[in-house]
Amino acid sequence: MESVTCEIQYSVAARALVVAAALATGALVFVMPLGVALRVALLAWVALLAIRALRTLDEIAAVRLDEEGAVFVRDALGGWRAGRIREGSCVFPWLTVVRWRPEGSRWDRTVLLLPSMVDAAAFRGLRVLLRWGPPQPGDVPGDVPGDVPRDVPRDVPRGQALPFTQ
Repeated sequence: MESVTCEIQYSVAARALVVAAALATGALVFVMPLGVALRVALLAWVALLAIRALRTLDEIAAVRLDEEGAVFVRDALGGWRAGRIREGSCVFPWLTVVRWRPEGSRWDRTVLLLPSMVDAAAFRGLRVLLRWGPPQPGDVPGDVPGDVPRDVPRDVPRGQALPFTQ
């Protein structure tokens, strides 16, 4: 598998998720013991963020990811932007969040993908690349539970104490 391209389609479920999150956040702000002016300002902020999130869902038409961690995002007008996958991407059966940073940008971007938004085979390939992709800079053996660091002798059974060395 060299690269995977997901063509993103309109999704009512994604919009419902954004609206539900905004309504839940608004309800929390409403019941907080805050002054009226602060409450109105926070509710307006939540509404603006929800509108921005809904608009962002329509801005991305496709995502291409390769084995090296490079990501290419096509906007609704057909232009491609290149970037790199960043920490914070996550994969669940019902949701995939692609966290990426465009080349030359200081800020990360997020692409929200639900199974109803993309082809099933492409979605599966994207999830595999995100979950089992190449090691990132800073990854070291021993960071993963059950992984044995390179400096541990392989003949020592797991769970057995290693001899103390100075």
